[in-house]
Amino acid sequence: MRTLTLLIVVAVAVGGALSASAMIALGDLAERIGPRFLILGIGLLLALPTYLVLLALVRRRTVDIRLSAGPDMLGLRIGDVTHDVALGDIRMLRWRTDSDYARIELSARELDFVLNVGLARQPGGAARQLPPLPARLLDAAERFGLRVSRSRRGVVTLTRA
Repeated sequence: MRTLTLLIVVAVAVGGALSASAMIALGDLAERIGPRFLILGIGLLLALPTYLVLLALVRRRTVDIRLSAGPDMLGLRIGDVTHDVALGDIRMLRWRTDSDYARIELSARELDFVLNVGLARQPGGAARQLPPLPARLLDAAERFGLRVSRSRRGVVTLTRA
């Protein structure tokens, strides 16, 4: 999430600097065309291409994932690689189900990764979201010493107690 936030901040700063420079350099034209057309022009010529480049950068690493939950294990298939993570080995699991920030963050004994599901390309118009964590997985996680906390934004976090 820090990297995504940094990309957005850099894109906005660069776009803002370019917009301000263009308006200063083309001051007379900017005054003649008026604020509505100026905003529309900046949006089409600067903001839209910047957004599309940022989206392409984020989506270029999209991979297929499969998640399975067992009574004492979390199974992840990321692309062609399969990881079976015992619930007892998990240090932290963060799960956000909706929005562009839908993601899985997992920190375990031999595995650390973040999957930004909300920004990935989805096959066939599928929704950019994750299903809620199954109640049986949350119960099993608590038995293995993980503390479950929920935020107002729909983020479920399992941390080692």
